[in-house]
Amino acid sequence: MKTVGILMVIAACACIGWSRALRLAQRVEELERFRAFLQMLCTEIRFSAAPLASLIRQHAEESKWLQACAALLEQGTPFPQAWQRASQTAPVPKQDRMLLREFGEGLGVSDVEGQIAHCTLYAEKLEFLLRQARTEQTQKSKLYVTLGISAGAVLGLLVM
Repeated sequence: MKTVGILMVIAACACIGWSRALRLAQRVEELERFRAFLQMLCTEIRFSAAPLASLIRQHAEESKWLQACAALLEQGTPFPQAWQRASQTAPVPKQDRMLLREFGEGLGVSDVEGQIAHCTLYAEKLEFLLRQARTEQTQKSKLYVTLGISAGAVLGLLVM
């Protein structure tokens, strides 16, 4: 019976490590989704000059926080407030959320060329964060899983 308990402790600690590794992967995925959205948005601003709210609604399926922004726009919330409130729900760390918020603050406040320059600037910032997130995922994912399993084994030995 004691062996089952020890195995459960090891499994629980391993799950904690895997969940931490999963968060790193989710950050990379969310940043990649935002990068794809940013590229589409820049292209559509350049060639269609469609209203910003319309572009957000068209691409809302890209992520849940964009869906939240589109829903707020549907309710009549002005774009800057809708973007800010929705970006706070993005499943990314604070620094990434800050980038999203800053991007939205400058969106829709200038002419087409200004918007394209704004998108280009934030695409470069996003690429830096994405490289950083991928590096962190590569370096720390295995570490978190290994630490989880090791901590579980140590706890299991201490319990014996």
